[in-house]
Amino acid sequence: MEQERSQLDEDIDDDLDKRRITLADIYKALPAYGSVEFWSIIEEPDLKLAVPLEVLVKCTRAAIACRDDVGRNRIITVIIRRTQTSNEYWAYRVLGNVRVQPGERSLLVHDLYADLCERLIRALMDTKRQFWEESFQHCLQFERKHVYQAFMTREGRWHNQHEADAPTRRIPRKHIESLDQPVLHANGEMWELDIEDG
Repeated sequence: MEQERSQLDEDIDDDLDKRRITLADIYKALPAYGSVEFWSIIEEPDLKLAVPLEVLVKCTRAAIACRDDVGRNRIITVIIRRTQTSNEYWAYRVLGNVRVQPGERSLLVHDLYADLCERLIRALMDTKRQFWEESFQHCLQFERKHVYQAFMTREGRWHNQHEADAPTRRIPRKHIESLDQPVLHANGEMWELDIEDG
């Protein structure tokens, strides 16, 4: 049993080493940073020909090292666009079973997706988080879990044994929506509440 586990570990290590070498070779084969050819390859629309996301992360970090904010943002835009469909699908899927008010699901999905994009951009710009250059999808899945938990906690919808008694800091949307509705008084007049944000 231990021999089988040891062999499996060696095979995984070999696969990781091969993947690292492949990614490094792709990165080294890129034309000079900032050249027309470089941007043509970076912004390749055909996913079959496009460089792996890990290489784009490495290019992002190269742009940061060169203090090229415009180039950095351009590469991050490519990464966001390439992951947009799967990230939007993920947001719809994980919020699919959440009980919400009519019309609220779409807002929640957009908010969750925006939170994920913000965390993704921060991760891409953090040069200490080097594993993004080796396994983008693994890192993205990990980031999604954290974003989802933080989002649901903020929305007052995250419930587990440790946090069940802890009050949330956000007013649930259904209460905010009820405050936006005019109130019918006994004399038949409709009053709108004028509440200042605090």
